[in-house]
Amino acid sequence: MRSEARLREVLSSCRRILRILGLAMKLKPQASGARGLFAFVVLSAVPLGASERDAVKAAVHPVCKTSTAKQWAHVPSRYRAWGTVFDPVRQRVVAFAKPLEPGREFVAVEWTGAGWSPFVPRSGSPVGDRPDGAIALNPGGSGFMVFAENGVTWVWDGEQWDEHFGLGPRGRTPAALVYDSNRDKVLLFGGRRESDHSQYFDDTWQWDAARWERVFSADSPSPRDAAWVGYDAKRKRVVLFGGRAAQGAWLADTWEWDGERWTNAFPWTSPGPRVDAMAYDPVRQGVVLVGYKKDAPYWTGTWIYDGEDWRVATEQLPALGRCRSASDPVAGRLVLACATQGDVEETWESDGTKWVARESVPPATADSAVATDLARGRVLLFIGGEADHQTWEWDGKSWERHRPPVQPDAQYEFAMAYNPDRKRVVLFGGLAGGCEPGMQDCTRYAKTQSSMWEWDGRKWEKVVAASRGLKPAPRSGHALAYDSRRKRLVVHGGRLTGSGGAVASTWEWGGAKWEWRTSESPPSVTSMHSDMAYDAERGRMMLQLDCSTYEWGQKGWDKVASAERATSFVSESCGNIVFDRRRRRVVLYDGETLWVWDGKKWDTSDPVAKNPDAFGWSRMLVPDVASEGVAAVASGTVWADCRPD
Repeated sequence: MRSEARLREVLSSCRRILRILGLAMKLKPQASGARGLFAFVVLSAVPLGASERDAVKAAVHPVCKTSTAKQWAHVPSRYRAWGTVFDPVRQRVVAFAKPLEPGREFVAVEWTGAGWSPFVPRSGSPVGDRPDGAIALNPGGSGFMVFAENGVTWVWDGEQWDEHFGLGPRGRTPAALVYDSNRDKVLLFGGRRESDHSQYFDDTWQWDAARWERVFSADSPSPRDAAWVGYDAKRKRVVLFGGRAAQGAWLADTWEWDGERWTNAFPWTSPGPRVDAMAYDPVRQGVVLVGYKKDAPYWTGTWIYDGEDWRVATEQLPALGRCRSASDPVAGRLVLACATQGDVEETWESDGTKWVARESVPPATADSAVATDLARGRVLLFIGGEADHQTWEWDGKSWERHRPPVQPDAQYEFAMAYNPDRKRVVLFGGLAGGCEPGMQDCTRYAKTQSSMWEWDGRKWEKVVAASRGLKPAPRSGHALAYDSRRKRLVVHGGRLTGSGGAVASTWEWGGAKWEWRTSESPPSVTSMHSDMAYDAERGRMMLQLDCSTYEWGQKGWDKVASAERATSFVSESCGNIVFDRRRRRVVLYDGETLWVWDGKKWDTSDPVAKNPDAFGWSRMLVPDVASEGVAAVASGTVWADCRPD
């Protein structure tokens, strides 16, 4: 057995060296006697092609290269848009946004219809030059442009950022910027001096994709910043509303630009002076404004301008704030990205008749479980609880919510694992029912489940076992993992009722029926907190139970480490375990420290590291989909492991 383990270590080292050299290593297992040892023969070592090299995942998550964190780093998934626009090249609404996770700089993101996802330019970036909403289509239909607060003009052509120099507007923030499609020019008006904010501007400029030109009008809006503009495609006019005057007073006047001059519209009715989003609605064929109600700064109202007057739309929005909007002419939608008072990002879409909320990040809840679909490169998050069950997937950049017609009925303390042979994520057991309005502890009266479900990337399907034969009793809080060598789904422990009844039985599912596995020395039953992981490098199933570590051997479970050998375990469950493909080891996260199992003991090279908050007994440590390492998932927040090997 020692020689087999040593051989596996040598082969693992060879794979790493060949990957560094850009070589592919093909191995052929050959049986070597009755003892079951294997000899591996190198059939070829050939250079990888470009596509093959691209398919090889990075050792660490890309966010680790730009993050100052040396242990765990936030992977951006929530963004605050400072400017939104429709990109004709990508055929999507894009935004220049600031990730809400700490320590992150501005990035370009696109709205997929299900979430905001960053896209990476080949070269150059206006990162750090906050545009404060100064973003617009670039003339000629060649992407979009950003006028940064320091006076720099950036153009995105669909592949890269280009910085433009030359005479133009002075640095300012926040200026009004909009694309005039009839004249194929970008119009800029007003703003406030960027250096000390002491000067307010009333100048008008036009950008033709190559240079800026100042234009003059006999009449013009007064000096201001934070004015909102939208291009009325039906009337071929730029509409400007409100803004903030030099004395700090908010304005509520309406102006129109016809390509040569400004005209004060003097509408009979007008929205309040506080506005936060404005764009043209292709369905209603008018400029739509989303603004604040007087004396209630975070209540959002919707107004429509038809060229003569403002009118209140029949559909309204809940309490939002700090919104940015853009028109999507392809989808026929108006996209609104907002931040609520609690700094929670919300995205809404309007089809001209109603506003619909589009969740882009899963809600915060402990009633959930995660598993990584390695074949599809997705982390699956299933949320139970008493309300609407939710199915989400994380692709390494953004979350997407799925709405399958049927979902598992489990509400609490269920478990999930990935079956690589069937390429399915499996959910088993949990608690359901028993909760009434006002009840503090729903789990005490809920009923345990024994149902099993599979997720194939599109839908949930209930798995039906053979009608005859033994079956595991309904349970919750159990451990679940897949043994790739023996091709078995393994279930261990849990409790039989919502209030107690912990068990130590081990069951296996082979694809058609359940089998009860006996152990000469079964783990003692002192609590329900357990987790399992399959060590793909050593070919062993590992169990973490009550801060003790077990491995499945010829006679069942063998205790290989106790709490005394890992005294820094701090969380109630003593940690989640998962196989780390980068380290080729099983790792354990206890809420404070990441431990590595070397086959004999738990070890760590950084025992006092600053890590994500403890996740309790919820199994939230999973294989990463953007690297060969691991990731920690807590609701919509994702952490990448940036520690060196």
